[in-house]
Amino acid sequence: MDSDPYVQWQGNSAEPGGIYRVVMPNGAEVRGAYIAVEPPNRVVFTWGWEGDDTVLRLRHTGLPSMASRDQHAAGWHTFLAALIDRADPLP
Repeated sequence: MDSDPYVQWQGNSAEPGGIYRVVMPNGAEVRGAYIAVEPPNRVVFTWGWEGDDTVLRLRHTGLPSMASRDQHAAGWHTFLAALIDRADPLP
């Protein structure tokens, strides 16, 4: 994957390959991983600020219908908010 088009769009530098990493013009660093790269139709990557202490990745797949997805999304929203409320801060 050529990083030049991405840098022209956003950021000062980018690392192509499995790791998604960008240095923004203000110096902030973003890091993630490429999940899917299917030129010219699709690019999927994770995204988070470098230095953040907590990362939670949740992927719930295989749900049979849109109604089921909506119900599960509402449930995850509720239970993830409860997790945040009850989680101990990192040492």
